[in-house]
Amino acid sequence: MQKFTPADEQLNKMLPHIHFEICQVTETLWADTSIRNDSSGSSCQSQVNHALWESCLIHVRILLDFFEFEKRRVRYDREMDDVLSLDYGFSAQKVEIASYYRDRVSKDLAHLTYSRADRIPNESVLPITRIFLPLLQRCALFCEHILSSHLADQPPKYSLAWEILLERINSLVELIDRNTNQ
Repeated sequence: MQKFTPADEQLNKMLPHIHFEICQVTETLWADTSIRNDSSGSSCQSQVNHALWESCLIHVRILLDFFEFEKRRVRYDREMDDVLSLDYGFSAQKVEIASYYRDRVSKDLAHLTYSRADRIPNESVLPITRIFLPLLQRCALFCEHILSSHLADQPPKYSLAWEILLERINSLVELIDRNTNQ
């Protein structure tokens, strides 16, 4: 089998894309918080909220693969060029999301299933603490890792972008923790 090993240049070029994926989850959650606190009574609020969740779940699935895969996928006896956290010296580790919610990430996002009809409308949006808190915590650890080991030879603006992202994630984790404990 032909192995794929990313070059240093490829690793550096992918950092903005990884940053983007984490930002999409983080900023969607912040946007959702804003919509929930909007008292204007917009009739489109639930549709916009649902679209935000679906958008977020796409990026959740990408990040779960990034953080959890220990090996690249193989096709035609050749390793694919999947980007893995392992490429950055950040160990692959399962994000602690219950299997029920993992299945729902897949089914509610990418499949039209009969089990969807069995859920009540309020249950159609996945519980934030069951999915996003473990993923956000893993993202924060990755940001810390990148800041401490991969940005030394990059322009300061790259470090600043990762520092801001880490701050946003930590604020969200704090907000989720506070809301969960109320």
